[in-house]
Amino acid sequence: QLVRELKRTPYRPKYTILGSRKQYCPIKKTDDECNELTKDKLQKPTETKCGFYNKKASLMGELERAKVWDMEDLGNAVAETQGCSFFTMKDLHKSAELILCPYNYIFDTNIRNALEIKLHNAAVVIDEGHNIEDVCREGASMEVSAEDVAAAA
Repeated sequence: QLVRELKRTPYRPKYTILGSRKQYCPIKKTDDECNELTKDKLQKPTETKCGFYNKKASLMGELERAKVWDMEDLGNAVAETQGCSFFTMKDLHKSAELILCPYNYIFDTNIRNALEIKLHNAAVVIDEGHNIEDVCREGASMEVSAEDVAAAA
């Protein structure tokens, strides 16, 4: 909805829409499978075993040319460029002025730190705020099994 409204304005911020690999991987690989396919990405960024990862720069260029894009536009650009949307969104995050993401990316310190989301001098806008209490409770909770309790005794 926000992106649809952006399209109606002259404002063109650099932005990203962060999501999970499960949501974005165009070939539906698990974390472990993806890590195996892209393990050489630092040494050979365009010669990994994942053809979509190898073409992420092409996808990024397409999105930067579009300026404002929504999830449908992203899907079309992935189909056209065969680029990896998961890694492209992470790369766009590095220069983004606007980051759209699920609550837990902000409220879960581990996720926020892993993704290097900086909140200093940031304005945080929460959509569907009535769900925030549950998200915070889940983030501050943990499950302990009977075996864990017995082992700690």
